[in-house]
Amino acid sequence: MKKVFTTRTFDRAFDKLPRDIREAAGKKITLLRRNPRHSSLQSKKIAGVNNIREVAVAPGYRATLEPIPEGFLLRVIGKTGK
Repeated sequence: MKKVFTTRTFDRAFDKLPRDIREAAGKKITLLRRNPRHSSLQSKKIAGVNNIREVAVAPGYRATLEPIPEGFLLRVIGKTGK
């Protein structure tokens, strides 16, 4: 199982999310640890940014992550711009 680390920016944004979104995000983080290639994560590389990916955490919410040797670093979480 992969380890997941978070930035201070991620932690602050996570704490401000509605409770239901935090719960959904928690489930997606668990899934990320178990199977980073699971289709429900809808993982995709961010164009023009080296080695940063985004994953779906709930409808209208995404998180960015960076693969690191120990696992993943969750960088930001929040509403999509759509």
